[in-house]
Amino acid sequence: MSSTIMRCAAAGAALLAALATGACQTSYKSNSTGIGLTGGVRAEAVTPDLYRIEARGNGFTSKGRVQDFVMMKAAEITLANGRTHFLITDSRDTTERNQYRGPSRSETVWRGDSRVTTTTPGFVNTVVRPGEDAYVRLLSKSAGPLPPEALDAAEVKRVVGPRLLQDD
Repeated sequence: MSSTIMRCAAAGAALLAALATGACQTSYKSNSTGIGLTGGVRAEAVTPDLYRIEARGNGFTSKGRVQDFVMMKAAEITLANGRTHFLITDSRDTTERNQYRGPSRSETVWRGDSRVTTTTPGFVNTVVRPGEDAYVRLLSKSAGPLPPEALDAAEVKRVVGPRLLQDD
């Protein structure tokens, strides 16, 4: 085998191994140190009542699932801080799109005095990793009237929570 074919085979094996380890959609999980290759969700306080939430998926995760990560994390933070409602004050799509290119391959076979060359074209694979960053303000009924767009944290957790668990 030529060294070019060996390199192509090694690159293909590495790509298959990478795809096999990430062959599932992202589970809902918190990570305070950062979001890795498989995705996840994390939150950090900006002020005592304002949080920044980052949610990322992998190539097998839908955009809607990542949005559910944000909603669930906002509900959890709200309830953990003794509040009842939250308001998403800002949200930004942070979806990443990466293309991976596979090499083309040519093989020549001699048949008598003639040769036949077969070429297999390369491929392009696009991987979409959905992401969402949001700022969430924590609110409480006892602090006065709530804005009409405020979301009840307990209700969000009741509705979104089972949906995240059934897809794991």
